[in-house]
Amino acid sequence: VAVWFRVDALPPANTFSLIVGKGNQPARSYSLFIRGDGAVDWSTDSTNGRLQNNCSRETCQVGSWNQAVGVIDSNTMHLYLNGVEAADPLPIKGSVAFDETPLMLGRSREPNAEYLPFTGAIDEMSIFARALSAEEIAEMYRTGNPER
Repeated sequence: VAVWFRVDALPPANTFSLIVGKGNQPARSYSLFIRGDGAVDWSTDSTNGRLQNNCSRETCQVGSWNQAVGVIDSNTMHLYLNGVEAADPLPIKGSVAFDETPLMLGRSREPNAEYLPFTGAIDEMSIFARALSAEEIAEMYRTGNPER
C-alpha cells in the first residue's frame, strides 16, 4: 500500500487517525495511521488474533506532504516513509487476517474512541499485488510515479 498525504492537524496524544486501511480489529488486513506524536503506524492483525505494528522513527510535520508505503512480504512487515525504510522490519506471527469490509480512506471503522478521522489531504493511494522492493519504493518517492 502506498499513499501520499498531508497532515493539517495531528490527532491528540495517544490517538490515531486512519490514512488508509482495510478491516478492523481483530481482523484488520492492513492499516496506515498517523499517530498523535506525528509518527506513522503500519499495522495488521494475524489470524491468531495478534495485532502487529511498525511505527516510524521519523515524524511527519503538519502542513508537509509525505509518502508512506506499507509492505507485507511472505513473512515480514516493512514501513517506508518518504522513500526510506522508517522502522525495523517486523516478522509476522501467523497469517495476515483477511477482512471483507470496504477499503477506508481518512476514517476508521474501529469502534474505539482513540481512532479519529484524518485531518488533511490524501493523494495517489495505490495497492500493489506484490511486495515492492526498497529500490522500487525509493524510485517511486523520487519520481512520484509508481510502476504498477
